Formats: sequence, structure tokens, C-alpha cells
Amino acid sequence: MNENKFDKLFKDSLSNHEMPYDAAAWSALDKKITAKGKGGNWKWFASGAAIVVVAVSAVYFSNTEIEPTALIEKASNDEQAITPTSSNTIDANESSLAENKKSASNSFEAKNSQYSQNELTGPVSGQVGQVTNNNEVILRAGILSHLPVQNQEMHDEPARKINFPTVGEICENEVISIHNINGEDLYLIAPNGSKSTLKSHQNSNFKGTDAGNYTIARMENGKVVESTQFTVKQAPKVDLYYDNDIKYTNGVPTTGFSTNANGELYQWNFGKVTATSNDQTAVANFFHKGMHSVSLTVTSNNGCKSTETVKVNIEENYNLLAVDAFNPNSNIEANQTFMPIALIERNIGFKLMIIEPNSGAVIYETSDVSQPWNGVDKRNGQMALPGKTFLWKVSLDKALPGESANYAGSVIVTSNR
Repeated sequence: MNENKFDKLFKDSLSNHEMPYDAAAWSALDKKITAKGKGGNWKWFASGAAIVVVAVSAVYFSNTEIEPTALIEKASNDEQAITPTSSNTIDANESSLAENKKSASNSFEAKNSQYSQNELTGPVSGQVGQVTNNNEVILRAGILSHLPVQNQEMHDEPARKINFPTVGEICENEVISIHNINGEDLYLIAPNGSKSTLKSHQNSNFKGTDAGNYTIARMENGKVVESTQFTVKQAPKVDLYYDNDIKYTNGVPTTGFSTNANGELYQWNFGKVTATSNDQTAVANFFHKGMHSVSLTVTSNNGCKSTETVKVNIEENYNLLAVDAFNPNSNIEANQTFMPIALIERNIGFKLMIIEPNSGAVIYETSDVSQPWNGVDKRNGQMALPGKTFLWKVSLDKALPGESANYAGSVIVTSNR
């Protein structure tokens, strides 16, 4: 063999070889070359070629991501990568390569077993592309990122953060707005188990019709997976009663009201008149006919309130209980003069005037309940004509709440005999 052919042989071998350097194979090759060569230059040349092979292999492994199965296949394909013409050298290389293949296969099978048992905790130590005594190739850390890791926590979805609406204690029949700021619907579960939907990113009106604990929940497959609660407190039960017959107390019309509700405070509303007390009863003064609305609000010791409203029908106007006729000659003293009865019973300041309807002249006036009109015209001192109708007008010094300060009516003077 001449130098050109030998040189070509090593160049071809170096360009195609991808396996790491094996010391035993090259030692046998060195002995063959030394025995057949002329002088010591061949030995040094072969040694230099071996160093070049190792360097090229190291550079290749450091810049290539190698799959374990690919290395085993490459060991099989490269059995004839370096084949000098000597048959003894070929035998030695084949034996060495077969041993390397077996060692590499065993090594990667062990590594694969180790990876499947999830014992991999970090990158493989050592230099990239290094060949150990057991012919194990140390892989780059980048290869490890492609290996399966049996760690379930890495595949779990991140837990969803639910911001439940904050609802404090409320009372029965109280209406509130519940805002769901989350990107999914929530559910409102009542004490009786009924459900309503709280739409995502919306306000929902809620009325606590039943006392008890309510649940705001996130549900999956019909089951509650996360929830919070709030309480609806019991409100007092209010029933409201009133007297159908109007009574007059000290000349003032009164209607009585009562309730059986238990509470700490009772607030009565009679339209223009309101009253607050700690009593379950109250009276109202209705001075005008028509329908009147009366409401009672009861506050219990837990702070909850309930209201009940009724309608009361008043059939006639209050007119100071004035009569529409009198007889100056009556045998009954009370019928002999004219004075509205309420002015006598109420004991309030007033001014009474009697007016002749045709002329509008005032024929009598008084501010004293003890001086009622007896039918005499003060202008001439004569008795008024029997059967004639006269007008009267009263102005009160101080009217009651809801009462007008001015009253008016008519009265007939009957026979003066």
C-alpha cells in the first residue's frame, strides 16, 4: 500500500466516522501498522489520526442532539467506518465495534429504564460527548428536555380563582343587588334547595323571601365545588286591624288600630300624619271623607322591619259636630241655641259667625262657648224668621294635624213659638 492510498483511507474514515474513540481497537490497529510499516513515522502518523478522530467526534456530539436509539443504530452502521486493508485489523475493529454496540445498548436501556421510573432529577454530569470506561456517551442537557416526565402536577390546569360576591346579613323581603364579577355563572341556592343563576359580569336583584342560610356556589356537573354563604334574618309578621265605627273622643273623630306583631318599635303612617311609639295600638283622626291608607312598620330586636298597609273608608266629613237646625222655643235647653258641639268639648279657641245668606252680613258672632246663638239678629235685636237658612263659619285658633282651621255650614231656625 502506498502513502496516497493510506492517506485517502484515513480521510474517508474520518469523514464518515461518528462513534467515539475506542482505545482497544486502536491499540490493535497500531500494532498491525507498526509491524507492516517502514520505520517509526507510521506509528506517529496513526497516533495523530486517532487524536483527530477523537476531536472530531467530540465536536460532533457537542453540537448535535442525539436520541438514544439513534446512537445504537449508528453503532451498527459504523462497524466498517474505519477499515484499513489488513484483514487482521478488520477482525480487531469488528470485535471492538460489536463490544461498543453491546455496551452502548445496555447503557441506553439502563438510562431509559431510569427515565421511566421518574428518577431523573437534573442534567447528566460530565463533559459533553465524553466516553466513559463503560462506553457511555454523556448527552447534552438539551436532550433531557424531550424525555417524558411522569409528574402529574405539571399537567394540571391552574386552579380558577373565584371572587364570590360579598353579601352581609339581610332581612326577609329586603331587596339587594348581587354582582357576579367572574367570567362564569354562579348559582344561588335557597334554604329549600331551589336554585337561581347569577350570570357572569351581571347584577342580579335578590329578595330574601325566606329566612335562613343561602349559598352562592360554583358548580360542576351539578355538584357544588366551591361556595360561600350569607344569612337572611327573620322579619316580624305584621297584622293590622282597625275599628269600622268612628268614635269621637273629646269632640274629635278617632279610628282605632291595633296589631299582634312583636317588636321594639312601631311606626304608624296615617297619610299626612305619622306617629312612632312602643305600643301595639294607635288612633287616627280622619277629618275628610274618602279612602285613607294606613301603614304600620314594626322593627324587631334583630333590626329587621316589616310593613302592613290597610285602606280605611271614611263616609262623611267632620264638621265640628254642628247641628243643622235648632228651635229657640224648644222645651229642651240644648235644642234652644246653636253652638257646634265639638267647640264645647274640645275646649279650644275659636270664632263663630252667623251670616245672612242674601246680604252676606254677619248677624251674630262669638268666641265664647257659653254664648251660643239664640236666633236673634244683633243688628236690630229681632228674632230671625222661622224656617230661614243661615250660614255659619268657624275659625279655629289651633287645628289638629291633618285638620283644616276653617269650618262652615248652614243652620235653619225653626218655629220661634
